[in-house]
Amino acid sequence: MANKKRLGIRETDMLIDNLDIDSILRDKVRQVKWLYNNSNKCTKVYEEKLVRLIIHRLRKHIEALELIIKTSK
Repeated sequence: MANKKRLGIRETDMLIDNLDIDSILRDKVRQVKWLYNNSNKCTKVYEEKLVRLIIHRLRKHIEALELIIKTSK
């Protein structure tokens, strides 16, 4: 099994600017286990700050596109 290098802050920032969200989500996911009704359950978890940053950047891109559309009319 090859060790995969984790994305750094600069790489993550560049990927967000390029709207390559899937690469970030694949790299920054972690799996959490907990016990529920005597069976182990797993879920994937993302850091809240990262999700908020992605949403903020996407909103900025959407607003810029809306401005372009409004000015072109």
